[in-house]
Amino acid sequence: MGRGRAWVRHQAERLKHKRGSYRGIPADASPRVRGVRARTPKRCSCWMCGHQRKHHGKTIQERRAEP
Repeated sequence: MGRGRAWVRHQAERLKHKRGSYRGIPADASPRVRGVRARTPKRCSCWMCGHQRKHHGKTIQERRAEP
């Protein structure tokens, strides 16, 4: 039995509440801002925040596992 729309809505609301005060933006921000913050918690995609493989290559574990 799969999870339904109610579960998805619950998880979305939970994240909106949890990330309510991320990045110094007040928790009483507009619903649109709350939604954007819930879906994209990272600030940017720079070398410090972004995907590690894109900026630094494979992890040590991945390099060791190569044949």
